[in-house]
Amino acid sequence: LEPNDIKLLVIAEEKGFVLDHENQALVERLRCLLAHEPPERYPLLRQKIERLFDPHASGLADEETQTVMKHCFIPLTERTIDGAHYYPCSIYLRHYGQPIGSLSDPFEVQQEKIRDFVRYHDCRQDPICVTNCTNCCKVFNVRANLASVVDAEEILEVDAHVAVGAVAAMRAHLEELTNAPTIDERPFMIIKPHGQPHRDLILRLLDAAGFAISSSRRIDQWPDCAQYLYTWPFTDERIRHAIQVNRAFQLIEQGSAELLRFTGNRSLEALESLKVRIRARIPTRRYRIAINGKRWWIRVTAAHTPNPNDVVRENAILANTLRSTPIRLSIMASIR
Repeated sequence: LEPNDIKLLVIAEEKGFVLDHENQALVERLRCLLAHEPPERYPLLRQKIERLFDPHASGLADEETQTVMKHCFIPLTERTIDGAHYYPCSIYLRHYGQPIGSLSDPFEVQQEKIRDFVRYHDCRQDPICVTNCTNCCKVFNVRANLASVVDAEEILEVDAHVAVGAVAAMRAHLEELTNAPTIDERPFMIIKPHGQPHRDLILRLLDAAGFAISSSRRIDQWPDCAQYLYTWPFTDERIRHAIQVNRAFQLIEQGSAELLRFTGNRSLEALESLKVRIRARIPTRRYRIAINGKRWWIRVTAAHTPNPNDVVRENAILANTLRSTPIRLSIMASIR
């Protein structure tokens, strides 16, 4: 028949039975069936084979979904009806969930009820959704929720005054940090506070790309550390601007970050490519700030890697800023 793809369906009600009979030999046999096919063929089938015994392949119990998925957008993309009512989705109807409304409702009323369901119904707390939501719907909703919060509506007013002495003190500190001995000049990645709720996803992407983590270190005061990393060159204007912008980041990027180092000599280009993929999965948040009446956007991203021109300078800053920072994670040869 030469199909473009094959979709293997596991009955949601039998998920427990399937997990109780996990069989890696079966997975290997299924992989072997595709061994002679081009790797880009049958992407859905390949994904299903790899997640056949994954307890989080369906349902909403995993950490990323519980953190991110505030709204279910499926009712806005499809219509599920029976003879008298309309429902959030086919899964909800199949498991005898309550309808959103009656088909006798005027069309405008139906639209408003559907919008209210999307706004206010938390599927993460709904037993039907938590147990039975399909993987494709979950992935769609996670990405839609991330994309839906890209732009913040409020404008952050930032105090523009920076004392002359503060600029001079910061320049002296930056020069001290960058001129001190550098312990490690290899590429690194920082999982920033915006990326911490998605840490497991980032680690999986690193592992899949062949980046074996050798060490991890916690960065408790990320906005202050970021201020040093991103300030270059050390001119008065650049330093003054960095201090001003840091006042905004102290409000919107609170929390700790994590510095990851890797075994072997991986290229900056490979790490940069992976960072782009991570940011595609965890979209940037943008905030508008105002300083002395001038407005512009600042971005909050999930991960940071140095570019080739900055890797030595940033490694020096990290090495000499984090000397007393406690180790968060022991050395690992690889990520499971």
